[in-house]
Amino acid sequence: MITRAERPQGLVSELFRIASLTLVLSLLALFGFFVLTSINMADSALKKDLQALAQVLGTQSSAALVFNDAREANDNLGAAKFRDGVQSACLYQPNKKLFASYTVDSGQTCPSEFSANNETEQNALGLIQYAGPISNSGEDIGFISLVASTAPSRNVIYGTFWRFAIVFIIIVLSGYLLLRYSLQKAIAPLQNLETTAKDIARNPLSDRRAEAVSQNNEIGVLVDVFNNMLDKLCDENARLLTSEERFRSLAENAPIGIYELDPQFNFTYSNRCWREITQIDQPTALSDLIDISGLPNKEAHYKFFDKAQQNMASRQFEYHIVTSKDHKRRHLIEQVSPVFAVDTDKGSYLQGYIGSLLDVTDLKNAQAELEDMAYCCPLTQLPNRRYLFENLDSLLNQAELENNSVSVVMMDLDHFKKVNDTLGHDAGDEMLIKISERLRKVVSRRDTVCRLGGDEFLIVLDGVESKHHIEKITERILIAIRTTIDLRDRKIDSSCSLGVARYPEDGTTTTELMRNADLALYESKDQGKDRVVFFSEALANTASERVELERKLQRAIKSDLLSFHVQPKVSLTNWKVVSAEVLIRWEDELEGMIPPDKFIPIAEDTGLILPLGDRLLDKVFASISEHMALLKQLGIESFAINLSARQFYDKNLLTMIRDKLDQYQIDAQMIEFELTESSLIENIANTISVMQSFKTTGCKISIDDFGTGYSSLSYLKQLPIDVLKVDRSFISDIPEDKDDMEISSAIIAMAHKLGLSVVAEGTETVEQIAFLKEQNCEYAQGYLIAKPMPMEQLLASIEEINEKCTVISNQIRFIEEQTIRETDTCKR
Repeated sequence: MITRAERPQGLVSELFRIASLTLVLSLLALFGFFVLTSINMADSALKKDLQALAQVLGTQSSAALVFNDAREANDNLGAAKFRDGVQSACLYQPNKKLFASYTVDSGQTCPSEFSANNETEQNALGLIQYAGPISNSGEDIGFISLVASTAPSRNVIYGTFWRFAIVFIIIVLSGYLLLRYSLQKAIAPLQNLETTAKDIARNPLSDRRAEAVSQNNEIGVLVDVFNNMLDKLCDENARLLTSEERFRSLAENAPIGIYELDPQFNFTYSNRCWREITQIDQPTALSDLIDISGLPNKEAHYKFFDKAQQNMASRQFEYHIVTSKDHKRRHLIEQVSPVFAVDTDKGSYLQGYIGSLLDVTDLKNAQAELEDMAYCCPLTQLPNRRYLFENLDSLLNQAELENNSVSVVMMDLDHFKKVNDTLGHDAGDEMLIKISERLRKVVSRRDTVCRLGGDEFLIVLDGVESKHHIEKITERILIAIRTTIDLRDRKIDSSCSLGVARYPEDGTTTTELMRNADLALYESKDQGKDRVVFFSEALANTASERVELERKLQRAIKSDLLSFHVQPKVSLTNWKVVSAEVLIRWEDELEGMIPPDKFIPIAEDTGLILPLGDRLLDKVFASISEHMALLKQLGIESFAINLSARQFYDKNLLTMIRDKLDQYQIDAQMIEFELTESSLIENIANTISVMQSFKTTGCKISIDDFGTGYSSLSYLKQLPIDVLKVDRSFISDIPEDKDDMEISSAIIAMAHKLGLSVVAEGTETVEQIAFLKEQNCEYAQGYLIAKPMPMEQLLASIEEINEKCTVISNQIRFIEEQTIRETDTCKR
């Protein structure tokens, strides 16, 4: 701590010296000005007095001059003694000869002859002389000369000066003491600021702060700013120390080795992991590590650091070491970065290196094991896709040389997803293992069974010439897979689909054979699964047509060539059109109208259903918005729009629907989305979750083609739906097929129990509608009522359709009355 006596006084002394010097010089200048001004004023007054005295004495002595009375003249001049400072008075005759005189000192004399050139003058001896003529009636009758000393007046001034000097000294001393006290008081906060700054310099984390005597002046503000700066510096230092401690802890406990070197490659830091990896407990220099490295050239390690310095960038280096304690060979990856500092004199210079060391021995070993397993499926132990491609290429090259045949059988399990969903993926893996064991037993040792991935397998038949022989092998495969599998205390029925492509008939390269076998497999699944299909040119043409149709569909979507029709739905209560179903239409320039069942599956498989559905929704919503007033006037309450499973599960669908409802100002209750039963039961839990989110839009949901799927009744009660549509397959044979009547009746009754409305689609006869009316089905839709048509046509013919419905209603009423009459007749 610096005591008060030790504090430097430079600032105080300098301020005091400047203030004191300023004060003294100011007072001296004032005093000098006062003295000089007083002397000048006294001299001026003396000159005026001499002039006046000369005039008085001249007037008094004019008579003496005229009468030549020297005695009288001397007496008159003697009056000059009454004026202090007068030394002599001389009276001269007109001829300028001395006539009379008066002197204070007997040693003084008047000049014998008047010789003054001016009236008043002052010499260097402190004497002032006045000389001038004496006039009477405008005529000079003589001359007079007076000499006076300035000493008396200056003595008065000097006396005043000494009194003023005493007062001046008193004032200066008082000012000195007051100024010193004021300066010390004013400078005290700065001295405290200085002491605080020195303490903080010695201990940056000190909580000492400067004290301000007053907050209302510049020094108080300076102290506040200084203290705030100290607070911020203290906080930053504390955070820096915390960060440094955290970094040290992180570096010390990091799972990789971390080290630091100075420019001479001496270690300044190494963490625990680095020491464990290298088994060097106290590293001193880089040579400690280089000596145990497996590098053939020890200088390569140093060159590695030199290149990092030259490029001013981090570098990575791989090498081996053999540890000194356990003598194990370790594979290391080292990353080093040069650290540069900037100096105003030196510029940028190397400060050292910081690096990391990673032990990748286990990773390299695992990589080696993976490379060993690269050609094998770890689950089934069958050769994998990579092995297949390399082996099949070689096999085809050999077959070409030997004029041999090779067949590729692509196999895919049917309904395998159901096993994963119901029993879990572990059970699915167990099933795949058992399937692979069966495949090994079916084929010969010369043939190769590979697992391509998932539930897809491929069998390479080498040297099988005839198609008949291949059919026998594939039949054995189908039978082997059909055999019931015991899986976790359950009997699982399985089947597979097979596609076959042969070399060289169906392809000469691995890629061609794989593609064509896949096309055959695709056709096998389309034909109903659990069968084998051989590749043919017809399949190739079908695939080509499919590709061409996909290309045209892409172009049609991009060019906005797709449109929609609507098919009305009639209420069986009031026999009026109350809603309509939206059906997409595509009319190609060359092929004409392309059926939806031809291009919709392609759109779903390729993902084109998403942009297609987006365009359709936009067109439908725009049309509804355009005709909103007329639709309400005609009593059309809603429109049903079909959604595919891919659309339904698209995460952006709900946002898009909300945006379009807002954009076109459409009430959500006017929109009903239809989903097929088969698209919902794959993952019922996810379906319910998506449906619940879907209901938040306010739109209705209906199940289309109900009754064609499986497990429908067990899941139906869980689905948050509004409408059930009975599939046309149950309606078309009514009333001839009594089973269809029973099924339809049961579906309608069940839907009503669940609080759902029912729509019967595909109605084509009055008898069918009569049956539906009898079962309390709410709505009917079919060609009997109206075929699909453009929106404008529907609006124009709505009255005609309603009249047709009235006719149907009357026919049904007639049928009912006839039935009643027949019943009464039977009773009688």
